[in-house]
Amino acid sequence: MQKKAARAQTGTESSPTKSADRALDVLEFVAHAPSPPSLPEMSQQLGIPRSSLSLLLGTLVRRGYLEHIDQRGGYRLGLASERLAVQVTRSRGAGERFVAVLRDISARLNETSGYYERRDDFIECIETEPCRQALAFRMHQGERVRLYANSCGKAVLAHMEPAELKDYLARTELRPYTGATVLRPRDLMQQLDEIRKTGVSRSFGEYIAGIIAVAVPLFTDGKVTSAINVALPESRYSAEIDDMIVEQLHASARKLNAAAKT
Repeated sequence: MQKKAARAQTGTESSPTKSADRALDVLEFVAHAPSPPSLPEMSQQLGIPRSSLSLLLGTLVRRGYLEHIDQRGGYRLGLASERLAVQVTRSRGAGERFVAVLRDISARLNETSGYYERRDDFIECIETEPCRQALAFRMHQGERVRLYANSCGKAVLAHMEPAELKDYLARTELRPYTGATVLRPRDLMQQLDEIRKTGVSRSFGEYIAGIIAVAVPLFTDGKVTSAINVALPESRYSAEIDDMIVEQLHASARKLNAAAKT
């Protein structure tokens, strides 16, 4: 709201500047939305007339920065936005290290792996490495999920300080992504206790039905704000593959945690 008010007060913006501001507002809004927002929703929240917004969305879709994904008219970040995110991450120096580790995980297991970081009350996919399976799941880089519904998110939650975790639960409504999403704080706390004991976090179709993910936390100065995981269809999951995933993730986490100290 402050952003819109500030622009209204200036009244001297050039049309190109206004268009650029609107495009960035749209991309930021879509990136932070918990679910793909529609044109009417964005028009209302951003204060952009529907006719102008429709043209802007069309341009962003054509350029690949947004994708129009469902019948309700929802939008999410496209591959062009993903490629920019990759370049930003890698330009900061740490990206290639994570890419190499994820490639090794996926090559050994032939399943999709990912690196995620906390963003406030969400977990964001920063890097992902696909597998060679015909049936595979892949998160888009920049995609965000609420912490309680994602294997990496729960790994972060499990290692929060007790007071911070209490505040998180007090302000968070546990809303379903699927029929398997945990909806009772008591059940979530039981999961987090198990994660702390075992060092392994799992999601059984809690974000995407039919997808199982296994994650381990990454420690930086004794704190956990990120994690790595492996995600695969339920049809390929077994106790044997779970053991293999956990062994590989722990070995990879040790490498990353050691590298972070140097």
